[in-house]
Amino acid sequence: MRFDRPDSSAVFINFVRQNRQIWAFQYSAAEYVSDMPLIVYMKFLMTMKNFKILSFVAAMFMAGCNAQATNPGVEVVSPAEFKAKIEGDTEGYLLDVRRADEFAAGHIDGAHLINWLNTDEFKKEAAGLDKSKTIYIYCRSGRRSNEAAVYLSEQGYKVVDMGGGILAWEKEGLPVTSGNNVSE
Repeated sequence: MRFDRPDSSAVFINFVRQNRQIWAFQYSAAEYVSDMPLIVYMKFLMTMKNFKILSFVAAMFMAGCNAQATNPGVEVVSPAEFKAKIEGDTEGYLLDVRRADEFAAGHIDGAHLINWLNTDEFKKEAAGLDKSKTIYIYCRSGRRSNEAAVYLSEQGYKVVDMGGGILAWEKEGLPVTSGNNVSE
């Protein structure tokens, strides 16, 4: 069997059955390179293939995690910085983009609720927000709020996103309010 490599050289593999195993003899440019059981050879190829795929997936995941911080229209800050900013900006609009049940379980005092997952409702409600005010946005872990922040930024709003969401807020021991008391 012949396999052509990208570097224009050819690899020849002969399969020989011996002692209830299939052996693969690999020759490159008519030179003996190695011999090993076919099962081992195939496992090696699959391992290399899986390693390449896994490396690619890991690189994409890491690039995706970093995308949150590199979006030019969205400022991503820590929970402590977020708290300082919302306390220092009396005109800002604090927006929770989680579901109503998540909001009721615990939210930052003074937050307004608009569910990001309900796209039509979110776009309708967001269209009514004042573009002269900074929007301080958060969700549970930071993913939804970042997606919503990017959307709002593209619509012309100044947006500050809390990285890590309410989970990071609570982890830092910052206060939450429970119940359905949505700010108007």
